[in-house]
Amino acid sequence: MRALAGHPVNVTTALGKNGGNRCAPHNRKVGGATYSQHIKNKAADIYVVGMTGLELAKLAVQVEPLRNGGIGVAGNHIHVDVRRGRSRWDYSSAPPGTLGKLNKYERENY
Repeated sequence: MRALAGHPVNVTTALGKNGGNRCAPHNRKVGGATYSQHIKNKAADIYVVGMTGLELAKLAVQVEPLRNGGIGVAGNHIHVDVRRGRSRWDYSSAPPGTLGKLNKYERENY
């Protein structure tokens, strides 16, 4: 991701949540999903200064393990994970139409 972005990739602490690995009690405390990939040490919430969530997601799909896993798009960061099976979603902070734009990009390029 860093090579694709050309800038450092940062793990976010959005909304006070640890954007990397979380223990189950902390995951519950921050409102994480019950079976979160974060507690399995398979996920990260990342951002690059100056890039939108959609721009980051388009980079993430270029990385095969991420393309085949989960990508969640927010306004200025993304969730990526290496779960078994492809999954895509957006968060309320993502501009309207973001998920459709990501899906279109993937259809046209992968």
